Amino acid sequence: MRVRDALSTAPLASPPIVVAGRTTLAALYIASAGVHCVLVATNPESYRQFADRAVIPFVETAWHDVFMSDPEAWGLTVALVEVLLASALLMGGGLRRLGYAGVIAFNLALTLFGWGFWLWSAPALLLIVPLALADGLLRHP
Repeated sequence: MRVRDALSTAPLASPPIVVAGRTTLAALYIASAGVHCVLVATNPESYRQFADRAVIPFVETAWHDVFMSDPEAWGLTVALVEVLLASALLMGGGLRRLGYAGVIAFNLALTLFGWGFWLWSAPALLLIVPLALADGLLRHP
């Protein structure tokens, strides 16, 4: 193998600002997982009104019928997903791309819960998508 071929397949290092952004995003998801653990441990009923202003009526119905049937289990599941997404962001290659895709999908899903969530999700996506692209989300492995 020639040196030029080896260099062309080596992963590109991300700029420090991108690394800081990715690390901050992962930390936010770890903190969010912690919030879910506290809610589950102290007041799982606090999830009850989460979907009351859902854009699509099905979302509110599904929330109450599914999530609220066992808010402790579902709250811990959300926390686990957030920890897994944060972990994936901090790993390289395909796992990092999966982490970014999951974080983007998570924020898009939040928009279904009402216009108030757009106040969080729209600005978050305006930061996360360019960060993901700068970090090689679309880069071929």
